[in-house]
Amino acid sequence: MIEKGVTLTQNDVKHRAAINELMCNLYINKPNFEQRYHITFDEYFKDAIAQLKPFIEDNLVTNTDSFIKIHPRGRLLIRNISMSFDQYIGQQAHQLRYSRVI
Repeated sequence: MIEKGVTLTQNDVKHRAAINELMCNLYINKPNFEQRYHITFDEYFKDAIAQLKPFIEDNLVTNTDSFIKIHPRGRLLIRNISMSFDQYIGQQAHQLRYSRVI
């Protein structure tokens, strides 16, 4: 029998967890996430947080020191917002998808 699979790095696990939190709960509790994964959330995800800027400016997302929250208006774009935390999608592709959806 031949089996295929992908081995996840610890980085992959953290990014997946952030995406899951947003998509399932529309919310990330940063202190809880930091405790669970032994990181400083804003430092670890600084690139992802930078990519959230257009969503924050459009009042779809709130980012504070203790949480990231998707507003009710942002629910329709949750996949696009979550892509900010996908390390394998380039920033240009992410921005193009956001523009295309709108």
